[in-house]
Amino acid sequence: LTSLYGLVPLVLFPGAGSELYRGIGTVVFGGLALSTIATLFIVPPMLSVFRGSVEKAASQQKVDVSVKL
Repeated sequence: LTSLYGLVPLVLFPGAGSELYRGIGTVVFGGLALSTIATLFIVPPMLSVFRGSVEKAASQQKVDVSVKL
C-alpha cells in the first residue's frame, strides 16, 4: 500500500515533465493495485478452499496430512 501511495503524486499531480511519466505511472499503479487486491482478497479464500479439499480427500483415504513445524 505504501508503494501505491507513493505513486499517487506521479499519476495525479501536474508539473514539469509529468506528462512523460504519467502513462507509466498509471500502468504501474494499476498493476500494483490489482496484485494487492488479489493478494489480500482472492488468494487466501482460494487457499482455504484448496486446503479443505485436500484434507477431505485425505480423510477419505485415511492419510495424515497435518503439517508439523
